[in-house]
Amino acid sequence: MVATGQRWTEEWLPEIQEQLAFWDAFDLDGASANALVAHLEGTEQRLLRAWEIHFLLINPVLLALHLFEEMHEDLFPDVPALAAHELLLGFENKNVEGNRHLAVLVGQARDRQEIRQALALEDDEAVTAALMTTTTGQAFHKELQAYLALYGQRSNSQTLHKPAWLEAPGPVFQDIRAGLMAEESAVSSLDILATRREERLAQVRQELVGHPPFVVAKFAGYNGFC
Repeated sequence: MVATGQRWTEEWLPEIQEQLAFWDAFDLDGASANALVAHLEGTEQRLLRAWEIHFLLINPVLLALHLFEEMHEDLFPDVPALAAHELLLGFENKNVEGNRHLAVLVGQARDRQEIRQALALEDDEAVTAALMTTTTGQAFHKELQAYLALYGQRSNSQTLHKPAWLEAPGPVFQDIRAGLMAEESAVSSLDILATRREERLAQVRQELVGHPPFVVAKFAGYNGFC
């Protein structure tokens, strides 16, 4: 497990970052047709490698999760099995970071009727056009573009034939609409998970007092890796 974590930090993550830098550096607008074709072919090969890294990483992660669940059950047989997962929730990552940024957009939309009215339109272009008719909408659109610049190169598809959010922000509009309908903000939910994790972790530390040090170290190792 340690070797997998080390490979992620020292090998796979730098490789992925290099791929992202490659795509960022390519001039899509200024490239010739031949250059675009070559870039597409190279991109397909890079995506295959990214999927290879995904599966090289995910299998050890799933195994570590399974071992962690088993050890948690051995150490705390009277605690519900799902309680083990409370120790793994609420950590910061890119998805959480993006959700926090999205929650800011939801909050801005909730506070301004003209933004909500624009988002009620079904067509993506109509939403954008409506936003640009008011000063508040323009400010919201600027924040939206900042969000898309950071997270909009992904899409809801696993292949290249679907446009990215930056090109067609419909999925982001849908997420904002869903956030407006939610009773609790995404940020509050994330913070609650982090609080529960810390509370459960404090309980676990107390309950592990008296166990052999190697047992405590092994359990902590699983928890840290997952």
